[in-house]
Amino acid sequence: MFKSIATALLNRILGNYIENLNRKQLKIGIWNGKVEMSNIILKLPPTLSSTYFTLIKGTIQSLSLTIPWSNISKNFSFLEITNIQITLLTGITDPYKIKKYIIEALTEKIIKSISEGISEGISEGSRYDNNNRGTSSRDTNSNNRIDTN
Repeated sequence: MFKSIATALLNRILGNYIENLNRKQLKIGIWNGKVEMSNIILKLPPTLSSTYFTLIKGTIQSLSLTIPWSNISKNFSFLEITNIQITLLTGITDPYKIKKYIIEALTEKIIKSISEGISEGISEGSRYDNNNRGTSSRDTNSNNRIDTN
């Protein structure tokens, strides 16, 4: 029964990224803090495709997450992913060009994602500063002196 609940919860949390996970794909060790998933089918959003290729299929052979419950504040959690396979469709026959275009497209997507994350962080910080008057802030018009409001 616990495995069914955990599977439903993982499907709800990871549903945007993976196809329906079933109980046979999941191993859970509650006391040792280990969750293992196998034969995961990825949902590949069309936004990851580019003008040079289309993503067709993605799979992960296994994913293992270890959380040290007994000493979570001092020990690291570990995520191990084994054998990611991505199938692409392209009209390009030169393997070097294919590799170049894939790297360029993925790099562009990663940079865009990081930029959006930074922008969100900056706007979150601005909201925090506006809501917390009396904190220190940098005055850019006065030779970088610290000004308290």
